[in-house]
Amino acid sequence: MQLVNAENVQQRNVHIDIIKGLAIMVVVALHAGIPNMRWLNLIQMPIFFITTGFCYKITTTESSDNMKNYVKKRIRSLYITCLLWSLTITSFHNYLVKAYLISDDYYTTKEMLIQIIKGVLFSGGGELSGTIWFLRTMFFSSMMYMVIDYIGQLFTANAKRVRWSICIVVLLIGWLAEFLNLSGKQYFNIFTVVFLYELGRGFKEHRTSIIHPGAGKERTAVLLGRIIISVLILCILDKWGSVALNQNIITNPIFFSIASVVGWILFIALSEIISHQKQLSKLFVFMGRHTLAIMLFHFLCFKMVTYIQICVYDWDIEKLSMFPCLIVENGWWILYVVFGVTLPLIIAGTYEFLKEKCLNQSEHSLI
Repeated sequence: MQLVNAENVQQRNVHIDIIKGLAIMVVVALHAGIPNMRWLNLIQMPIFFITTGFCYKITTTESSDNMKNYVKKRIRSLYITCLLWSLTITSFHNYLVKAYLISDDYYTTKEMLIQIIKGVLFSGGGELSGTIWFLRTMFFSSMMYMVIDYIGQLFTANAKRVRWSICIVVLLIGWLAEFLNLSGKQYFNIFTVVFLYELGRGFKEHRTSIIHPGAGKERTAVLLGRIIISVLILCILDKWGSVALNQNIITNPIFFSIASVVGWILFIALSEIISHQKQLSKLFVFMGRHTLAIMLFHFLCFKMVTYIQICVYDWDIEKLSMFPCLIVENGWWILYVVFGVTLPLIIAGTYEFLKEKCLNQSEHSLI
C-alpha cells in the first residue's frame, strides 16, 4: 500500500508540473499575439493560483514553526526574487532605453530612487517587469490563505466549511472593488484569487476521479471529450465576460468560478494525455519547473525575434523598442513563442548547471 501511495504522489507532481508548463506556454502565446484564442485569457492566470492551492500543504498551519517556515519560503521565492528583478531592471533602465530594448524616457536620479523604493514596496516595474503584479499577488494571497486556513483549523469539525465561507466572502470583496471602481482596485486581486487557492485544494481532495477517467481507448475518448467540451464552453463564456487578474477584472463571481473550473478540467485532461508521451512529458515538466524564469525573461527574449524582423525587412533599429512584439501576423507569433519559452529555459538550465558545478567543486575542496 505504501508503494502505491508513493507512486501516486510522484504522478501527481508530474501532472502539476505539466499543467504549469501548459499554463506558462499559454501566457507566452497570448503575449505573442496568438490569433483566434482570446478565450485563453479566461484561464491563463487562474490556473497558476489553482495549482498553488492544489500544492498547499495541510500541515502549514499545524504549528507556529510551520507557519514561520511557510512565510520565510514565500519571502525567499517571491519577494526576494521580485525585488532583485525589479532592482536589476531599474538599475539598467537608462542603458535599456539607449539600446532600444524598452520604449521609455531616461530616468533622472530622483525617478531612479522612486522606482527603487517602489521595488522595495513590491510595486513599480515597467515593460520588462510586467510579472511583478503576479509575484506580489501570489505572495500576499498566500499569506491571506494561510490565515484563513488557520482560522478554519480553530473550527475542527467544520474547518472546510469555514474556509469555503471565508473564501467566498473574500471573492465577493475583490469583485465589489472592481464593480464599484474603487481606487487601487487592482490590488484587490489578492482577495479575488484567494478563492482559487481553496478551489485548487478542493480539486486535490477529489483528484482521483478527475485524473483517471478510465483505461485504454475509453480513457482517451473521455479525455478528448472533456477537452472539446471545455474549449466550447470557454468560447461561449468569452462572449459573455472577461477575466484579467492583473487589473482585478472579473465579470462576476459566478462567471469567474465557472471559467476557472472549466479551465482546470481542460488543463488536467491535457496533462493526462501529455503524461503518456514520454518526451513531450519531459519537456512540459521541465517548463513547469521553470515557469518563473520564463515569466521573467520572455519579454526580453521577444526582442530577439523583433531584431530578426528588423533585419529581414530592413527597418530602423528604433523599432526594437516596440512592446511586446513588432509583427505577429503570418506566423511570426510562433517564433515569438519559441524564443520566449526556449531561451529562458536555456538560461535557467545553464544557471542550474553552473550552480551544481560550483557546489561540487566546493565539496571537493572541503574534502
